[in-house]
Amino acid sequence: MPWTATLMVCAPIAGRLVDKVGERRFVAGGLLLQAAGMGWIAMIADTGTGYLEMLPALIIGSAGLTMAMLAAQKAVVGAVQPREIGQASGAFMMLRILGGVFGTSVTVAVFAGAGGYGSAGEFSVGFSAGMTAVAALAFVGALVALGIPGKRPPALPEAAAAPSEGGNSVSAQTQP
Repeated sequence: MPWTATLMVCAPIAGRLVDKVGERRFVAGGLLLQAAGMGWIAMIADTGTGYLEMLPALIIGSAGLTMAMLAAQKAVVGAVQPREIGQASGAFMMLRILGGVFGTSVTVAVFAGAGGYGSAGEFSVGFSAGMTAVAALAFVGALVALGIPGKRPPALPEAAAAPSEGGNSVSAQTQP
């Protein structure tokens, strides 16, 4: 529930702010929030932990993920010419899904290596280890996001960016 509710609330706000602040800050900051939320869950998860105790961490993590995904998509489609937006968006979605599969695989492997289904205590240990792995992956993602170029001016349409026919690229303002 927090993941869906946060998406509906945070996405419109983040969408308006990312244009002013830039994608890098939203992707890195969002992934740091996700790392904090998942790290918080890893620290408090135990056999006696109730849902309401995890709710703030779930909200923080999901708000961060919403911010990061929105800004990452904007960074990708904003880095290509308008005619390439469909290809860039498709490649981004494929890599996003591949990342989700990779993250799930790592989390399951960590869970299986640290815990199991034998008892509630064993499950709790594995779950905490898995959430620690998720937090670590989100933190690494935040570090990688720092490599996103800073806020850039809006891309020019191709017609305005391309030189005129005949090779004359002198603008009308500089001609006598």
